[in-house]
Amino acid sequence: MYRYPDVKGAPQIFRGRVSATSQGGTVWLRPPRCSLVYFFIVSAAGGGAGGTNASGAGGGGPGTVTSLLIPAFAVPDAIELVLGFGGAGGVSGGNGSAGTPTLLIGLNSRQTLLTANAGNGATGQTAGTRGAVTAATAWTNAGEMRSVQGGAAGDGGASLAAGSPATAGIITGGSGGGSVNVGGTTPGSFGFPSVAGGATTPTAGAPGYSVFMPLFLATGGGGGGSSATPAADGGPGAEGCGGGGGGSPSSGGTNGGRGGDSLVMIWSM
Repeated sequence: MYRYPDVKGAPQIFRGRVSATSQGGTVWLRPPRCSLVYFFIVSAAGGGAGGTNASGAGGGGPGTVTSLLIPAFAVPDAIELVLGFGGAGGVSGGNGSAGTPTLLIGLNSRQTLLTANAGNGATGQTAGTRGAVTAATAWTNAGEMRSVQGGAAGDGGASLAAGSPATAGIITGGSGGGSVNVGGTTPGSFGFPSVAGGATTPTAGAPGYSVFMPLFLATGGGGGGSSATPAADGGPGAEGCGGGGGGSPSSGGTNGGRGGDSLVMIWSM
């Protein structure tokens, strides 16, 4: 759980995807007469793998959550926000794709000020790995930065086993798909509800969700369920959260859930 700074006014919010085919990206201008700037960055996540007749598929790895409180005099007048895409889910038994990193670039100097690493896609039954924490730079050292990884994604179920759940966290990976069994359920954090894995009916894993106020948290997609013949897909992840792995059919393949895109919120104080 992340609580925001105790300031009046809403943040400026920038998202990693503005349409089905267009990556988000914009230039942020530092307002006049502010003394501090607070950046809150959720990097993109990886996609879940698609299930095959061998096993349920792993969930996609989550991104990172990075916060930076920095004096306004150290912040460039204009910063380009290169906002990361979530990775695609694996198609018909294929592997999930990694997300793309989120960059803050000083517009005048073209210097990369900060790189927020994305989560990785799942490979077969094995869950995607978490994005590495954001490394400090000369610019971030002018302020106070904190970076944490999301909760780990879950592996797909082995022969006739349920998919493994993701680990709870501020953001999470996706849960694994079931092997002729239920998909893994992604746990909620701090009393918020879990994201259901698919049943053996079969049903798809539920999509992840996010909560913004008065705190931030988000969840990965549930793993797809499967029965002896048909199986279902993994659910998509919310911002920074991994897609669920597809369920394992007795033949053919299913799709993994898409990883969540990046999110940047900026307060000027």
